[in-house]
Parts: sequence; C-alpha cells; structure tokens
Amino acid sequence: MMMGLERPLALLLLLLVLFPLYNSFRREETFKQLVSLSRALLILLLVLAVAGPTITLDRPLQPEPQLTVLADESTSTSILEGTELELEGVEVREKVIASGNSSELKRGILRHLEPDTNYLAVSDFQSSGSLDGVADRFREVNSTLNVLEPREEEESAVRIEGPETAVPGAENRFTVHVSSTGEPPEPQVTLDGEYAEVERVEEGEWSFTHRFVSEGSHRLKAEIGSDDRYDMNDRYFMTIEVTEKPEVLVVGSVGGMAESLRQFYDVSYSSEVPEDVEDYYAVIAKNDVEGLERYAIEGNGVVYTGKVGGRGMDILPVRPAPEDESSEGTKIVLAVDISISTGEEGKVKMSKKIAYNLVDLLPFNNRVGAVAYNRDAFLVSEPEPLSLNRERLKDKIARLEPSGPSLHNRGLEGAEEALNGTGNIIWITDGRIGGLGSNRDVREKTLEFAGSTDTRLITVSVGDDSNTGFLQDVADESGGMYMDSSDSGRLKFVFAAGGAEDKASRLVIVDPLHFVTQGKELEASSTGFEPVEPRRGADLLVTGTGGQPFLTTWRYGLGRVAAFTGGDTELNRLRQKDSSLLMRTVSWAVGDPQRKEDRWVEVGDGTLGDEIEVRASYPVEGLRRQSDGLHIGETEPESQGFHTFAGKTFGYNYPEELSRIGYRDVQRMARRTGGEVFSPVEEEAIRENAVNFSSRTVPSKTSVSKYLLFIALLLFLVEVGYRKWNGRM
Repeated sequence: MMMGLERPLALLLLLLVLFPLYNSFRREETFKQLVSLSRALLILLLVLAVAGPTITLDRPLQPEPQLTVLADESTSTSILEGTELELEGVEVREKVIASGNSSELKRGILRHLEPDTNYLAVSDFQSSGSLDGVADRFREVNSTLNVLEPREEEESAVRIEGPETAVPGAENRFTVHVSSTGEPPEPQVTLDGEYAEVERVEEGEWSFTHRFVSEGSHRLKAEIGSDDRYDMNDRYFMTIEVTEKPEVLVVGSVGGMAESLRQFYDVSYSSEVPEDVEDYYAVIAKNDVEGLERYAIEGNGVVYTGKVGGRGMDILPVRPAPEDESSEGTKIVLAVDISISTGEEGKVKMSKKIAYNLVDLLPFNNRVGAVAYNRDAFLVSEPEPLSLNRERLKDKIARLEPSGPSLHNRGLEGAEEALNGTGNIIWITDGRIGGLGSNRDVREKTLEFAGSTDTRLITVSVGDDSNTGFLQDVADESGGMYMDSSDSGRLKFVFAAGGAEDKASRLVIVDPLHFVTQGKELEASSTGFEPVEPRRGADLLVTGTGGQPFLTTWRYGLGRVAAFTGGDTELNRLRQKDSSLLMRTVSWAVGDPQRKEDRWVEVGDGTLGDEIEVRASYPVEGLRRQSDGLHIGETEPESQGFHTFAGKTFGYNYPEELSRIGYRDVQRMARRTGGEVFSPVEEEAIRENAVNFSSRTVPSKTSVSKYLLFIALLLFLVEVGYRKWNGRM
C-alpha cells in the first residue's frame, strides 16, 4: 500500500483536531466527550480524504481473454490457405491492415495499435515499405505481436532490376529476381529477342552484364515456367533507353575525375569557362564558375569542386561561413507540437521523445531552447548552450502535457520569437490540423510564415499517418529540410561544430530523400573541409561526422548546381572509396539526356491499372500543350507487355504487389514484442497465449478518498442520531 499526504496541511489540521479533543477530556460530561471525539474523527477523516491517499494493487491486464487479429487482405496473401480460428473462451476481434494492391503494412499495423493488447497477425509480411520500428512501438505500449503462418499455395514471380537509361559502350548490370513459395525456377531472359546468358548469384537471384552498341529503345524480358494461381507475374517487361553520351565540360586541369566520367559522358576540357557553353549538359568546374549564371538559369547543370570564395560564387548553394559561426555552435529552437486535436496522445509522447533525444544528441556548443504549442506557443526554455542547459532542458521537455488544438503557424511564430534573430527551428509535429479555425486558414498561414521567415526551418514528421505533403511543402517554402522521425538522429551531424579540418572524417548522409542520396549507403571519408554554410533554399546532402558540409545542392533558376566542399578538386579520396556519389551528382546535374534534342518523346515503364505519363517536345495526338516545347498526357494500355506511343517503346507489367511472394521472416520482430509464431493447427497454443496475456497483472493505483468520505458521512449521521436521542440538537 502507498499513501500520500500533504504533510504541512495535515499537521496543521491535526493540531486543530487534538486541541478540542484535549479540552473535551478535561470535562466530565460523557456527552460532550463523545461529541468532541466524533468531531475530531470526522475532521481527521476529511483531512485524509483531501490528502488523496492511494493504494497500489495488482489487477489483471484484461477482465476477459481477448485477441485482436490483424488481417492482411492484400493480393499477395491470396495464396495463403483460409483460416478460421475457434478459440473457446476468447473474444476475437479482427482489423484489416492491408487490401488489394496496397501493402504498406507498417502503417496498417500501427494504425490499430493500442496499449496492453494481444495481437495475432495473419500476413505474409511482404510489405511495400520498411517494417523498422514496429517492434519498438509494440514494446512502448506494452502490447504483443504474434504471427500466424497458414500453408501457402505454390506461387512464383519474376522481376528485373537495372538501369533504365544507358549510353553506348558502357557496361550495365541487370539482376533478375525470382521469389517463390518453393524452389525458385530459373528464368529465361531475352534482350531484343535474343537469349541472354544469366549467372546465378544466390537463391532466387540471377544477373548478367551488357554493353549496348546502338541507340534507341531496347526490350528486355524475363520469363519463368510455373503452373500457379497468377499467370501475369511469370513475365516481366523492361525497356532501356540508350542515348548518345551527354556532353560535359571539365573546367580546370586534366585529372582523374574526368577519366572516371568518360564511361558515361562525352568529356571535353577547358582551362577556363568559354564564352559558349550551351551545347554542354553540365559543366564541372574546379576553380571558377564566373560566367555560368545564365547557363544555369536556362536549365543546365554545374558541379563545383574548388575553393569557395571570389567572383561568381553566388551561383553556388554554399557561402563562406563567418568566423564565429564556423567555430561555434548554432542557435536552435525546438518547436514541439503538444496538441491532441487528432485525439492521439501517443503522438505527443513521440514528439517529446524526439525532442528529448535531440537535446541528448546535439553537440554541447549549440545554443538550444524549446517552445511547445497547441492553440498558442509556450516558452519552455530560452536558447542556452547545451554545456550548461542540457539536463534542465530535457527535464522540462519530459514534463510537457498534451492538450488543445493544433495551430501550427502560432507555434512557429513563437519559435521564431524565442530565437530573437536568425537561427534554426526544428519543428516536431504530425502536421495534422484540427480544432480552432479552418484547416485552410492554418495551412495558408503556416506556409506564409515559411515563405517569409529568415530562419532555417527543419520539419520532423511524427507518426506513420503524418500530413507528409503539408510538411514537405512547408520545408520547401522555407528552403529548409524535411525528414522522417526515424532520420532525426542525422541532425546531430547537421548541427555539429563546423570549420575546416585536415584529418579524415567519415561522410554521413543527412538528407536521404534527395535523388543523389536516396537508398544509398556511404563508405567513404574526406579531409580538408572548407568553413562554409548552406545558403537559404539549399539542400545539405552529405557532411562529415563533425557536421562540416561536404555536398550541397540547389536549383538555380531552371538549372541544377552542386558543390563539393571537402577533399581535393579531383575528389580522389571519394572516387577511390565510393565513386557512385560523384556519378549520381553529375547525373542529377545533367538532368534529362534528351532535353537538348529538337524532337523527343518520353514514356516510362508502368504497371497494370496505372496511367503512364507521356511528355513530348512537339505536338502529338493525345497530348495537351503545357508550355512552349512541352506537351504532356497519359496512356493506359489494356494488357501486359511491350507497347508503343508515338514510336516510343515502353513496358507494362503486373502490379508490384504480386512481385513479393512467400513468407518474410519476422520471427525476430515477434520475439522482441514477447510474441510467438504459430501454425493454424496450434489453436490450443494460441488460446493459451491469449489467456496467459490477459491474466498478466499490472500495478494499478486506486484512490481511497471516496471510502474515507463515506465513513465520515456515516459517522456524521451517527452523531446526529445520538444528539437527537439525547435531545440536544
């Protein structure tokens, strides 16, 4: 038992009780003694009731055994045998987590996640998105995820992965994946009607390489022989567009970087920027960018690897950092959304956890404060150096309580006011709008703030159903950065101490959503970082572990500009360890390899049920004019296979949902939540699991104030009866 009293108040009231009690016993009249004793006990009971005493008892987790079945009804699970569980004495509820050709399982599972609940998932766990973090969320709310694995029908599927564009003479690798519920059959692959010899890499995976000689569209087809439920996923069609090598110009000395680019580009050299560069798709400059402003504005690419400073540098997405900013930390205010307008207090807990972890991770020299908001903004802490404020700020964040509607514009305005000048706002929210005012009004005011503020705004989304589009729009409008909560730990590199360094530092991707870095893992390092900072509107993609900018990009007019600010001008260290980062950056800067042609049509591969976008530089039947030199439209073939539109070939395949066949191993995930993996014949084990889960005990505090008040009322009535019986009312 645990009882809590407000001691000073209790002692004072106890003295008031004892004093009349002491006086009453000095008299000899029994009536007065009993009445005084009754009054003393009555006051004592009221004092105890006001103090709010509680007792802690263990209670069953659930009054009756329950089991929530998470049913995956996506197309890929149609090969699972049907199961109807009969669990005597257990209440079974069913929730659908996916259906049709959509299998974003993580979102479906977490949408139905409740505290202290036992779940049984019936799924192949072939998800279109990552399942990372699911087990952690279950553990946070004390819930358990069990898995049921029914028997599968025989089924196989084939698909191809590889480059969609190529240049003559370059080596290209293609991988053929075969997923199957049994032994994966070997695929037959044809390229332009000729059989291609494939090499087995591992179970269910074959690959081959090919150098294209001629330009144009090339047809690649993979096929497997199987007699199963779905016939359409036994064939896969892919087109590869081979174009002549785009011309790029290297300005500066002839070095190893140009040799690396020759496989994919037609490389020319110049010691300085020539007057006419219009024929080049991109310019790679090692020491000078003066004279490239108009070239970039008109839609061309620039990649810079030299020192930052001097004339013409306004085109770059970075600028030299002031001395005080290159050696000291930056000023940051966390804007934490604590509203519960969506009715989900769990999201506020997630927001607090992200903010708490950021305060724990950010380097000591940063000046960090916090603002919490719902309908209004509330100052949690002024920005102070974390070397002095870290633990105090963490404690204040932990004490925040959810309440009120979500007026995001007021929260951001409050954060900007707390900065009292320029700095950085890290906005932690699900981006959903509700409560006071209209959704459109809050959205417009938030976007208006983002477009007018001088602060750098980084949005961190919370929850799997966050308003991602709105948050990305705000980040784009402010020229800041958007990231998912799972990537928020990267901010410790963004805000690490800057400054030039000579020692090698491992490279870290801080923006994994950009074309250059998407899906990429870096294994490289660099030295010689320059003391620079990103300009407003730039995208910082890669840094050193000390936060030094290494690769930054932005759009300059219609063009694309990238700046490497670490290593030597040839990027030798990077090319030796991970040349793909350089190749992706140049590819991004080059853009569409057909854009300098007079007449072109662009059609990508697609899947059944989806419309495919078509773009052309000239009028084509079925397309509508969007601007000078650009006509757009859509096409939707009726069958799977190779098709043509305006002479351009494209592949049309089965829905992606049918490419993932067979069970995905999730035993480790289930075990981490305390769950088990069952087969349909283990009904009794499933029933016992549900019964055991419901019988678990959890500590529960129960107030005894109401019982004390009842006793006080009973004592008062007894006293009234006694006084009336003695005729002394």
